[in-house]
Amino acid sequence: MAEEATALAAAVYRLTDRFPSAERRTLGDQMRRAAVSVYANIAEGHGRASGADARRLFDIARASLRELEAHTAFARAVGFAPPTLHDEVARRTLWTARLLTALITSRTPSAPQPPSPGSPQTTAPPRPRPP
Repeated sequence: MAEEATALAAAVYRLTDRFPSAERRTLGDQMRRAAVSVYANIAEGHGRASGADARRLFDIARASLRELEAHTAFARAVGFAPPTLHDEVARRTLWTARLLTALITSRTPSAPQPPSPGSPQTTAPPRPRPP
């Protein structure tokens, strides 16, 4: 997971290096911060003992992925993103989002399932007989 988030951030840096000079300091910086936020929040979430703390950090990483996705689409729409670099960032963003969703799902405790009808857990234990 961390390796993919790192590769995503590196791809974003390569993409934003190609932006016009003025846009490197505005849109480019926003994209870079979002990409680094994904990596940093995933790394920090892995280091938390509390499931709630980890989940909060993973949710922040997911929000940063959505922000990056929007900025990448905008950069393409205004002609700042060459197709090959845009496609790489878009593909890595999607893949990182899928991995992050799987990570969140794997760390979320599942609710206990109700017993199915007729299973031994649904029948009441025999009552003691009066003496």
